[in-house]
Amino acid sequence: MPVLGLIFLRFAEVRFAVQRAKLEKGDASSRHGSRVEQPAAYYAAGSLYLPAEARFDYLLHRPEGEDIGAKVNAAMRDIEKHNPQLAGVLPKTYNLFTSTLLKELLKNISEIPASMDYDAFGRIYEDFKEQLETMNEKLEVLNAAARELEATIASNVAEILET
Repeated sequence: MPVLGLIFLRFAEVRFAVQRAKLEKGDASSRHGSRVEQPAAYYAAGSLYLPAEARFDYLLHRPEGEDIGAKVNAAMRDIEKHNPQLAGVLPKTYNLFTSTLLKELLKNISEIPASMDYDAFGRIYEDFKEQLETMNEKLEVLNAAARELEATIASNVAEILET
């Protein structure tokens, strides 16, 4: 489910940021140069490496005029590229959603506290699943109403053309 992929990305970035801060602190006292942009430094700490354009905050702050779905798909491909253990696992169907919907999802997910424990991950997933089911039910009602309206319009047009 694509929503779960966005939640995953949020938590991956939280862990990435913690490791990045540790690396930056360590770099200040190191003579070997910065390891902040070296994926191996993150793997060694059990964290994923996230390229700049594959980070949750980067996606969150994209303007609504951009194709957010394409950006998220590219981010997921980039994460898989830099973290081979995830190859072929992450969802890449975000282009099926409008940029407006994705921006709303990103905003809602951004409100999840960074300090939340990982058991909450399942609860969040279930909550989103329920919200999506409710939205789908509403969408089905709207689609049915649209079909009725379309039939009425077609009938009216046919009547007008007959006269």
